Amino acid sequence: MLRELGHLAGKVVIDATNSAGTRYEPYPTSFHAARALAPQAEVVKCSSSTGFENMENPVYDVKGIDMWAAGDSAKAKAVATALSADLGFANCYNFGVK
Repeated sequence: MLRELGHLAGKVVIDATNSAGTRYEPYPTSFHAARALAPQAEVVKCSSSTGFENMENPVYDVKGIDMWAAGDSAKAKAVATALSADLGFANCYNFGVK
């Protein structure tokens, strides 16, 4: 699918897949597959740790729940963090290399 999107250099790709029980051979995770298949893109793993109902409305008792972003691209994590805030998540915790 990423190959079909064309030129992704410098663009942010958010891997929101939840591939429990599935591997994207020969890659250990979907994040690694995305980085390999779109090597010039800024890839981040985010939004895969919650259900669709929380993506639609992440606010409970007037407080947003938390989100997580992981990867080694500071740019992609900043975009994922801003998107999470726009959606109503309280915090987007930064995991990964940088």
